[in-house]
Amino acid sequence: FFFQMLAGRVAVVTGSTSGIGLGIACSLAKEGCSIVLHGSRGEDAAADAIAKVKGYNVDVLYVQASLASPDIGATEIIFKTIEKFSKIDI
Repeated sequence: FFFQMLAGRVAVVTGSTSGIGLGIACSLAKEGCSIVLHGSRGEDAAADAIAKVKGYNVDVLYVQASLASPDIGATEIIFKTIEKFSKIDI
């Protein structure tokens, strides 16, 4: 039941180009969430993660941002997410 409520939601997953973050992003995508992937390296470095999540036929946005300065990095992630999807659900 819970997972049925995820379809159509927008989820931001930080640190999501590998490991646990990518696993979470894939699990949410499998349930129909649009996904905002985040990493500290360029989009080329995240290409495999982007392709993997797109394989679930959901919209994907990749945002490169450093969270070493959380105010700046988090603001960038939020701004770009709202710009593309007009909302953040998760």
